[in-house]
Amino acid sequence: MPTCPEGDFYVYSQADIDLFAINYPNCTEISGSLFIQYSEDITNFTALSNITSIAGNIEISENYNLTNLNGLTSITSINGGIYIYWNPDLVDISGLINIDHATINELYIADNEGLSVCNISNFCTYLSNPENERTIEYNNNECSDNYSLSMQCDFNFCPSGYVEITSQEEIDNFTTIYPNCTQITGSLQISGDDITDLSPLNGIESVSDWFSIYDCPQLTEINGLTNLTHIGTDIYIGYNNNLTSLEGLSGVTHSTNYIYIEFNPLLESLTGLNYLSTFEGQILIVGNENLTDISNLQAIEAENIYYLNIEDNENLEICNLTNFCAFLSNPDSYYYISGNSQNCSSAEIILGNCLSENCDATTIWNGNFWTNGIPDNTKKVIIEADLFVSDELEACKLVINEGTLIIESGAVLRVEGIIENNLTAENLIVHSGADLIQTSNDSNIGEITVYRNSSPLYRQDYTLWSSPVKEQNLRSFSPQTVYNRFYSYDTTIGTKGDYAQELFTTADVNTKNFIDAKGYMIRMPNNWTEYVDQNTPGTTFEGQFVGAANNGNISIPISTANIGLNLVGNPYASAISITEFFTANPTIANTLYFWRKRNDALGSGYATYTALGLQSSHLPFGSDLNDKIMPGQGFFIMTQGPTTLTFNNAMRTTSQDGLFLRSSNTNKHRYWLNLTANNNIIGQTLIGYTENATQGIDNGLDGAYFNDSSISLTSLINESEFAIQARSLPFENNDIVPLGFKTNVDGTYKISLHAFDGFFEENQDIYIKDNYTGNEHNLKLSDYEFVTSSGIFNNRFNVIYQTTLGTKNPEMNYNSIVLYKQNNQIHINSGEVAMKKVELYDVSGRLIYTKDAINDTRLSINQLSIENQMLIVKIHLENNTEKVRKIVY
Repeated sequence: MPTCPEGDFYVYSQADIDLFAINYPNCTEISGSLFIQYSEDITNFTALSNITSIAGNIEISENYNLTNLNGLTSITSINGGIYIYWNPDLVDISGLINIDHATINELYIADNEGLSVCNISNFCTYLSNPENERTIEYNNNECSDNYSLSMQCDFNFCPSGYVEITSQEEIDNFTTIYPNCTQITGSLQISGDDITDLSPLNGIESVSDWFSIYDCPQLTEINGLTNLTHIGTDIYIGYNNNLTSLEGLSGVTHSTNYIYIEFNPLLESLTGLNYLSTFEGQILIVGNENLTDISNLQAIEAENIYYLNIEDNENLEICNLTNFCAFLSNPDSYYYISGNSQNCSSAEIILGNCLSENCDATTIWNGNFWTNGIPDNTKKVIIEADLFVSDELEACKLVINEGTLIIESGAVLRVEGIIENNLTAENLIVHSGADLIQTSNDSNIGEITVYRNSSPLYRQDYTLWSSPVKEQNLRSFSPQTVYNRFYSYDTTIGTKGDYAQELFTTADVNTKNFIDAKGYMIRMPNNWTEYVDQNTPGTTFEGQFVGAANNGNISIPISTANIGLNLVGNPYASAISITEFFTANPTIANTLYFWRKRNDALGSGYATYTALGLQSSHLPFGSDLNDKIMPGQGFFIMTQGPTTLTFNNAMRTTSQDGLFLRSSNTNKHRYWLNLTANNNIIGQTLIGYTENATQGIDNGLDGAYFNDSSISLTSLINESEFAIQARSLPFENNDIVPLGFKTNVDGTYKISLHAFDGFFEENQDIYIKDNYTGNEHNLKLSDYEFVTSSGIFNNRFNVIYQTTLGTKNPEMNYNSIVLYKQNNQIHINSGEVAMKKVELYDVSGRLIYTKDAINDTRLSINQLSIENQMLIVKIHLENNTEKVRKIVY
């Protein structure tokens, strides 16, 4: 005999129950459901007392003499519902008290006319979760319905039917009486002279019928209803003399039939109804004398508005909502509009204002979705909740009413019209690496925050900055920078201009702001990382600009004094195209200069840019600007003609790929030469062959040397120094490019090939020719090392592309001998001819030093017991010639 019956087990009589104990004495688990039904003689369940679990439902129905469920107390779990119905004499169900409430998935207790006690603990626990399925009806007394049972279980969900709250005391007691109330199944009216705080009602999530806040003269806000999301029919807010805000209704997304807002004299906007997107019915806004803006109703679809009444709101100025515009433009619409301020005084005027918006539609970000589809350049975009943009966001116009809009690094915000930020600068943030691009020339409303990161730098280092916003204070931009380390550039100083201190007095500190499109040199904060050596990592400075975003046409005066150098800057919160910048300013030299080095580092502090490329000894391999100037970037231009520099929105572009490795332009064939001393790059020149270039000076292709360093390597055009030189195509390998070299430090230097592209990546060699030694060295094979004394040497080096044919014997000239003092030593380099002997004489002709059998081109002499004397150096060479030089030791 099996231990238990298989599947469902049915009991129809007391005999069936008694036989169970005989047939299945060891049965504890029913593998299906247990049915006890249709009996007139079942009175006890003692024979079932071994059962501990049931794999399905328990159904006890239509048992006409059953009074209790004693004998079922061993059951601790089921996997289904409990159904108890049509048992007229049943008065006690406590026999089911040990069933784990978590194993019950439905509770149905109905039509047991004698049952008045149902509040057994596990059933109460089950019923305390409003999500659990239940039907409690047509039993006796406290078991008669769900509400009665919830009271018997010492909890209650919600009052039912028409619920009216008339005092603050009732509101305060609501959570005590109804601690689990979330869904009012009828209507809710709040009306009372002393009501001030609705926060005890914050558990209410829905009202199935109408909702009203009426005649509450002391109520100022309704924030206690923030969890309310669903109202079945009407919303009525009226005759509340001190109500200033509806923000407590910001969770409401659904209502039908009526929205009626009337005679709330201090109410200024309908903020709080922003997310009411599911609505069909009539909208009435009447007699709210301080109401100025109803744009928070824009989420309602125009086709769902049946009637519109906007009346006697004497200060109401904003009514040209996109949905209202669509509704009013329909000749079949019903409306009454009168007695409001000018812009809302009639349907005709509102429609006129609709046309001036120039946006075809509106979409609102409500924190979860766009109410009218993804934004594009035809839609007005309204932000009502936090939004992070990591890719691209387009808008016809942008309005920020609530939340924070953050444009993350690498993202782009494109706005055809204006930006209207009705909050603070912290609610619209453009991070470093992001771009804000606008098309129209309208002035923006409200402030934004723009972040721009510097390169990793040290305390003594500087950066050229320009502000993308209006009226950014200089000192507050970097408050830890010493006040006398803020500079602009004065073109009139000296022979080419120089930096001039900006801040002198307390008044300067408090009042001097960035001027639009003007560049400033600002040192790092005084508490910044100190430079120790090349192993010390620099620290990035996060520049923060706060103000109204610059937009449209911006001009700045520039000076032609001296050589016409002017420090200017990108005035926008986006990159600008260098090509478009040059197009808008056709009479300036098409060369840009950027600050690119650590303070006190050797060599030029400036990178030079032309259409040929970017030259700088402090940038990565093959770097270029990709035709872009970054937001916040200050830079130099040179002019001899115009006195005004112009920026416009046509220049604005994205920052992406603003600095990239190697050019993809196959019409450029270029190489970069580095000048190095002691393993430090201290100079660089760029030479290239491209279309539209000549061997003369070409504006936009050749870039003059900034000439800010005593050590440099340049190329020469008509004996003038150039950081960048473009030469004509077709290329001829007998071309010769003269180089300029100068130094104020005696010693050993190297010229190396930093990078090359175009046909120089193929088999075309690049030689450095040293005219002092006659040496021709292939830079593709190795660096060229040479020794020099201080001076300007504009005839020593040429670049050539083929070697001189034949065997070359070493030749000597005066410049072949290099003699200099360094670290209390005299260094002699005889070029390609070795030395046999060196003699030193003082001015009296006395021999004070001699060295024989040198047989080398280099010699260092130390430990001389003299100082501050002129010495005569006689050098005997292996080719039996002598050279005499002088040096001060």
